[in-house]
Amino acid sequence: MSAALAEAVAIEPGRTRYGMVFDMDACVGCQTCTIACKQTNQTTPGILWRNVLDLEVGKFPAVERSFLLTGCQHCDEPPCVPVCPTGATWKRDDGLVVIDYDTCIGCSSCVVSCPYQARTLDKDPPTYYGGAPMPTERTAQQGERDGVAQKCTFCKDRIDDGLARGLVPGVDPDATPACANACISQAITFGNLADPADRAARLLADAGGRQMHAELGTNPHIFYIGERRENISTPGPVQRSWDIRAAMNFIAGGAAAGLMLAAFFAWALAGLPTAWLAGVNLGAGALMAFGLFCVFLKLGRKARFWRVLTRWQTSWMTRETYCVALIYAAMAAMLARPHAVALVALAIGAAGFLVSQAKILHTARGIPAWRSPRVPPLLVLTALFEGAGLLFLVLTALPAPGMGGRMAAAVAAVAGLMLAIIWPRFVAEVEPDTKGELNIGARRVSLVGQWLAAAVFAVYALVPGSQLVAAAAAIAGLAAVAQGAFWKYRLIVVAAHFQGLRIPARAGHAHRRSPAVAAAQL
Repeated sequence: MSAALAEAVAIEPGRTRYGMVFDMDACVGCQTCTIACKQTNQTTPGILWRNVLDLEVGKFPAVERSFLLTGCQHCDEPPCVPVCPTGATWKRDDGLVVIDYDTCIGCSSCVVSCPYQARTLDKDPPTYYGGAPMPTERTAQQGERDGVAQKCTFCKDRIDDGLARGLVPGVDPDATPACANACISQAITFGNLADPADRAARLLADAGGRQMHAELGTNPHIFYIGERRENISTPGPVQRSWDIRAAMNFIAGGAAAGLMLAAFFAWALAGLPTAWLAGVNLGAGALMAFGLFCVFLKLGRKARFWRVLTRWQTSWMTRETYCVALIYAAMAAMLARPHAVALVALAIGAAGFLVSQAKILHTARGIPAWRSPRVPPLLVLTALFEGAGLLFLVLTALPAPGMGGRMAAAVAAVAGLMLAIIWPRFVAEVEPDTKGELNIGARRVSLVGQWLAAAVFAVYALVPGSQLVAAAAAIAGLAAVAQGAFWKYRLIVVAAHFQGLRIPARAGHAHRRSPAVAAAQL
């Protein structure tokens, strides 16, 4: 075993760390483990916690069939845990990553954060034969998993029940995951990887192992062994958990927060009247409320929405919610009596809202494009560009004394110019599938919505007074809002490809399985 792999499975003495070893050479692709999992856990139609992919590897004419076990990897650093806004997903002391179905609100944050495509959410579970569920389906159909996240648990109930009876997981079938019990070729070995005497630990130590996406630092605890020297990989499908309803929180909410910040800058630097801003911020609050209502509609368990307040320590969704509370509290204070303290509080809340939105996407590690370090500044700049454009439109319709129009144009010019520079670089760096989706209409949107709009705003900020320039700037404001909505929708809904599944090639030359490996599997 390599030093890196040894460090990955090393646990403090006396601790337990359950894991699984999958022999890619031994697997025959029979899907018995898949069926055993479905029967044991009574998952609904279309939901697979354990699956074996049937792949073709190599290049013609040297191609062959290969099988890849998939499912929750029970990571040491599970990216699904910190993003959960309710604490419903957590890691046990024995390493199992589990879900409290009674706490989950069905927001799908964990689904898009999993690099292994291992989580699903079933809001409207069908039945196998239509109509009322059969007795074998009733628990899954009408039970605690409806509308919440679900995944492989390594059959934690079997493990816990077996331990209570003095059984050993990985040795005694009644305490071992159903997939490992059912495997007809002994390709799946389960056990305590922290115990050197455990069969799974011995097999891993002798054969060496590879982890899926070890480069992400999650330290997954399904290990893959075998003599294959090819990279085994699958493409990443587009995520379907966050649809237009989720995107509207970024589209409407982001533009509203940008408007609040642009209005604050115009007040602080250009003397925009405080009383006039009360109406502008009220409109921004209504726009933000619309975005929040849309994302509320997406929740699988809407009655539990209040639980989003409980995970401020790690969840950016929770922090976004607290920023929303600050925004509306400051807005209420402004409506009662406009004053500077309320405006400052409103700006702080809006800034926190934008940062939280940016981090919500950036920490969703299952989507490579969202993990880009360019995503947070791009979302914040897009919101400022949209907000400044909206403020200019409001000032065009409802003129106010002072230099607010010039300040709005200046903010829009700077944000638009920075966007026009950064967006093409971001698109150039993403994976080919995502790049192809983002490039549809990208040149025209970038040219008109960013470059041209930013240039018009810059001219207005530097040379005010011309009716023609003012009219062009108003059109540029519309373009700023339209391009922001276009980019966010495509980034979140259309071009959000999951991380493909990949096992790196085995280093060195292929060799036959050693007698020790064969003995460890007996």
